[in-house]
Amino acid sequence: MLTASAKDYRVEWAKSHLNKNWKKVIFSDETTFQLFRNTTLVRYKVGQEKPRRAIVKHPLKVHAWGAFCSRGVIGFHCFTENMNGELYRKILTENLFSNASNILGKSWIFQQDNDPKHTAKLTKELLKEKCPKVLDWPSYSPDLNPIENLWAIMKKRVEKKVNQRILQKKSIGLDDFLLIIRSEWDNIDKSYQIYVLE
Repeated sequence: MLTASAKDYRVEWAKSHLNKNWKKVIFSDETTFQLFRNTTLVRYKVGQEKPRRAIVKHPLKVHAWGAFCSRGVIGFHCFTENMNGELYRKILTENLFSNASNILGKSWIFQQDNDPKHTAKLTKELLKEKCPKVLDWPSYSPDLNPIENLWAIMKKRVEKKVNQRILQKKSIGLDDFLLIIRSEWDNIDKSYQIYVLE
């Protein structure tokens, strides 16, 4: 829940960034894709028995880190282990720094939230060394990050692909699930990236 001071800071942050040029900002975040999310809408006639579908008790979960900007996707990494500071720094090193510089040159700005793994001493040192600038970010503000819209689009597409495979009675293991997720990230249209930034 947002405290009064967090709300005040969000307003001040928004005012201070009102005229910011967002074209050099790289937005990033982590999310989780779950096999059998079961968010598909089903319509049925009044009086008919409500359709039921068996739910897996412990569905397969895959975590993902992604980053994008107005010029396109920057980096993407899937993982199944729990995120810690060491893994986060490895992901940034392998998926962010050189990609960002290749696409945006030397003057890009990195956005991340205030997760303790992101603000750990070693992570801050790495960012200070490799990142031209880190955007200050208000706490408890995932709704301000446009990558959340990109994740929502991807999750719907991944779920649709999974459901198609289920209807075709094809099994889905971890490798299949990872391929579906990766393919949906690779196929995010540039117009979506621009749309979620506007």
